[in-house]
Amino acid sequence: QGLVKQTSIMDSDLSPVRAVTLTKEGHRALSYSRFLRPDQASYHGLKKPKEAFHDAELYRLYHKVSDEIEGRGGKVVRVELDYEIKRDLYADLARTWQDKSKCPETVKETIARRHGLKVVNKEIQIPDMRLEYANDPDMEIHTRDVELATEHYRPRGLAAKASAGFQIYARRGEADHLRRIRDERELNTVIFSL
Repeated sequence: QGLVKQTSIMDSDLSPVRAVTLTKEGHRALSYSRFLRPDQASYHGLKKPKEAFHDAELYRLYHKVSDEIEGRGGKVVRVELDYEIKRDLYADLARTWQDKSKCPETVKETIARRHGLKVVNKEIQIPDMRLEYANDPDMEIHTRDVELATEHYRPRGLAAKASAGFQIYARRGEADHLRRIRDERELNTVIFSL
C-alpha cells in the first residue's frame, strides 16, 4: 500500500544500515487513525538525513526507556524529540525577547523552567528526547529527559547535560570513553549502555 519505505542510512562507521520510514501516505494514514494523541508529532521520510543514524539509535533508546517505565507500572503517553522542544522553546524565547526591559538571563531562566528545562553555563540544555509518562495509580504526568551521548562529546558538554539532570546513555563501544570523562570531571551521573 506504500505506507512505508525502506532506505539505507550510514552508521557511525559509515557502513550502510537498513531503515524504514513512513511515506507521505503512511504519515497521513497514521495521522487520521487516532492511534496517536493529537499532540504527538509524527514524520515521514528522513527529517535530517545526516542525523538519521542518531535518530534510529534514539528509537532504540526510546524502547529501552519505555520498557523500563512500563516495567515500573508507567505508561508512555508522549515523546518529544529535540527539534520539537527547540521549536517551542525558541518560539517562546522570541516572543519574550521583544520586551527589552527584561534581563536576558532572567528571561532565559524563566522560559527554561516553563519548558521543564535548566540553564547550565548560561545555555538552556535540551535533551535528545523527552518521554512523558503516567504512573498508576495517580496517573500524574511525569517526564524523563534522555540524552544519547557519543564519543564526540566534549567534557564540558557532557557535564552540562549531567547538570541538567538528563539520563545519559551511550552506545556500548562509547560508554567506557564517556565514563572516563565523567570520572575525570567528577560528574555525579550514571552513563547507561544502550
